Amino acid sequence: MASIGWYCRYHTDELSQLARHSNMNRTKILASLGHMPNIIEMGRNKMSSFPLDNENHRIVKLYERFAILQQTLLRTLPVLLDVLVPGTIYCKRSLSKFVEYT
Repeated sequence: MASIGWYCRYHTDELSQLARHSNMNRTKILASLGHMPNIIEMGRNKMSSFPLDNENHRIVKLYERFAILQQTLLRTLPVLLDVLVPGTIYCKRSLSKFVEYT
C-alpha cells in the first residue's frame, strides 16, 4: 500500500485527469442508456409491420430473436445502471413500463 500512496502524492495530475476521463465516459454511457427504453419500444412497434405467421419460419425467428434481445436488455440495463450510479432507483422507474414484456 505504501507504493500506492507514493504514486498518489507524485501523480495527482494524472489521477485527476483519469478521474475526469472516467466521469466523462460514465456520463456518455448514461446518456446513451437513457434512450434505450424508447429504442426498445420503437423496435416493438416496428415488429407490428411484420405480422406473426407461424408458417413463415423467418418471421417466427425474427419474433423469437427480438424477444430474446428485449429480455436481455431489460434484465441487464438496470444492473449496468446500478454499477454506473450505485443505489439508483431511476432504472427501476424508467423501465417499469416494460415489465410486462420480460
